[in-house]
Amino acid sequence: MVITPGDQALEILDIQETKMSQLLGWMQEQDLQPEIVSFCDPSVSWLDYSLIIPTPGLVYLDFYQPVMQWIEMLERLGAPLHNPGHILKWNSSKTYLVELQDRGVALPKTVIVPKGSSEEEMKELIEGSGLQGKEVVVKPLIGADGVRTTRLPAGQGVNRPVEEDMLVQEYVAELSTRGEYSLLFFQGEFSHAVRKTNSTGDFRIQSRYGGQYQFVDITQSAELASLLDFGQSVLSLACLPPDLLYARVDLALARDSGDQLSPVLMELELLEPALYTADNPQAGANFARAARRRVDMELANRAAGPKTGGKVG
Repeated sequence: MVITPGDQALEILDIQETKMSQLLGWMQEQDLQPEIVSFCDPSVSWLDYSLIIPTPGLVYLDFYQPVMQWIEMLERLGAPLHNPGHILKWNSSKTYLVELQDRGVALPKTVIVPKGSSEEEMKELIEGSGLQGKEVVVKPLIGADGVRTTRLPAGQGVNRPVEEDMLVQEYVAELSTRGEYSLLFFQGEFSHAVRKTNSTGDFRIQSRYGGQYQFVDITQSAELASLLDFGQSVLSLACLPPDLLYARVDLALARDSGDQLSPVLMELELLEPALYTADNPQAGANFARAARRRVDMELANRAAGPKTGGKVG
């Protein structure tokens, strides 16, 4: 079951009808009956479904509080939301990056600047994190798709008012030459990878800023194979359920203190990431099979317990 906030989201996010048709078709091949409905539709009976999947059409930035309330409502109902609600809420704020850093995940130098911080407080935080004099990227803690994200030259400092909680990170120069890699995992198993670049000169690699992506075989070289090891270690250190329906690990290769290229985590996307299944039948089939397994688990649980359920998919 695919969730959007309304029909307009398909156009807003450039989720083309053909792409959605592909995804629905792959699910139908697994004997699922997918539907696209709005999360804010009061007429929907959520317990009638055996799987509820948030998709990029959720546009949660535009509807953040209603989406969080919807997730909490599904949790109270015991509806089959996947990924689970507590994971979606944890992942909705970039504070999770600092938590993962504390658990040993390699990140670019990173610091959180709370809303309302004075200029002096912000300076102390940046100096204490080793970012003083560095080229940095500033982004909101609750944000996605490069919205309200800026890149500041070395030495300029963060001089904008702190009107919201912010994340300040050292800019990874290799993003402009090597791009960013996204690794997709379905039910804990690696599915496929893409490399995202932007040839327009914009530092952001999202499609709305001119970014493009291509599928890559990360088994081609030892350097790229190390990305898979890193991605799997991120999922392990995040202490996530091993059979999570979907997870996307975004990473870059950055120069370490020994001038060697090493993976660093940029984002761990668990809420409503693009899964890059369009025009890739193998990737689409991988996701559809994972959804089928999740539905089978839900139906088995219902058969064993007091719940009764309806639609498959």
